[in-house]
Amino acid sequence: MSMLHLLDGTASSWRSDFLEEHWNGTIPTYAEVRGIPWKYNEYDTAERELYDESSDPFELTNVVNDPGNASVAAGLAVRLRELRPDWP
Repeated sequence: MSMLHLLDGTASSWRSDFLEEHWNGTIPTYAEVRGIPWKYNEYDTAERELYDESSDPFELTNVVNDPGNASVAAGLAVRLRELRPDWP
């Protein structure tokens, strides 16, 4: 499979988000979904994180509890479960 069309900008379509996971280690188990410009994390400890990577590329300010971002967080939580249906 060639990635040429992705690199030269002629690809007809490309996914807009992806799933990342971590388990078994010193970092708590989590699942994450990224969609431009947002990054949303859920940990098995029930903690949640939301970052706007366009304005906070170093992920210093978790905005998941900002009422203005409630619909973004809810939408990404739904998408996370679409990508990983067995996530708690």
